[in-house]
Amino acid sequence: MQKCDVSSSDEGFICKTSAETITYSKGDYCYKSNVVYLLLDDATNTSESVNCIPAKEEKYIEASDFGNTLNGVDVSNQLIVLNENAIRIVDPGYYIVGEEGILVDNNDDEEKTVTIYKCTEKECEEVGDLDDNESIIANDGTMFGMDENKKLVKVGKDGIYFFDSNGSVCADEECVISKIVQIKDGVSEVLEMDALDKVPILMKVIVMLSEFTVMRSGRSNQFHVYILKLMVHVRMMI
Repeated sequence: MQKCDVSSSDEGFICKTSAETITYSKGDYCYKSNVVYLLLDDATNTSESVNCIPAKEEKYIEASDFGNTLNGVDVSNQLIVLNENAIRIVDPGYYIVGEEGILVDNNDDEEKTVTIYKCTEKECEEVGDLDDNESIIANDGTMFGMDENKKLVKVGKDGIYFFDSNGSVCADEECVISKIVQIKDGVSEVLEMDALDKVPILMKVIVMLSEFTVMRSGRSNQFHVYILKLMVHVRMMI
């Protein structure tokens, strides 16, 4: 990894190379005093504008902010997280990011922009407003939906919820369950997959899904078939 000289200003950090003949390209790494910096723009020996960001406190940025190349590797359409001297592509899931690149849990402040990212192993994309009755699970295990004013709200209703590998709540029998979240007294907890071999929990799941399926599809005559298929699917996973 390349060494750089770093200074700070009110706007951010300025990274410089150690010699006039050396240039670091945006998307490269450099370090100073055991802190790693990601270059958001090219760095030279005479750089005077903000061009880098430290991988110290957790922050999320789009790959397009530094040219879609991370240390020589193409990372187009990806979301990047910087934290504790690590710079990497985020894991699959939903990320709710504020203007400063920090994760947030609401968008109550109308003057600030909040972006929802849906990330898979291949790419990340921005998500607009969620559909009615649609729930997502953020990377930290918190569940969210949207209220009538299209504002993000935490889902606090007690119950057990199934999610696919992308963090979307399961809505039909074709869903491959990847994560199970239990909300109890308003607190979210990610359950181990083998927790479903407990009969009381399975019964709660069935009750919750009966309410959810009727609410989502409006066709209660499909409920029993859906639950039977789901129970078979769960038993095969245990």
